[in-house]
Amino acid sequence: MGAVKYMTYPAFMELALNSFSVATFKQARYAQEIERKQKEFAELQYPIIYHPRYNITACGVERLHHFDSQKFGKAYDFLIEKGILTKDTKIHRPNHITRALLFEVIFIESFFINSLNRDILQSIF
Repeated sequence: MGAVKYMTYPAFMELALNSFSVATFKQARYAQEIERKQKEFAELQYPIIYHPRYNITACGVERLHHFDSQKFGKAYDFLIEKGILTKDTKIHRPNHITRALLFEVIFIESFFINSLNRDILQSIF
């Protein structure tokens, strides 16, 4: 019985959180947030989006992997080093995405990808 609970609990919690997020999602609030971000982005001197959390570290283990997980920070530091940016330059630092918005984006994207696959299959056959 414990193994069944262990296996189903994450799926149940995911379903509950997604249902709650969709039920409480306010389209008007989302539109206001997009408008606010567009105004904020228009005020920036350079259209750069960066957050220090983009740099993934794993206590030095990341150096053993062929993918540079800190490349965004290196690019930002390079721009500062060359004098293109300063530490005071306003850049866009994104916030966390809401669960409801993430759910909506994934749903729309999967619908779009499925429609592309359908069109490709129709053109082949």
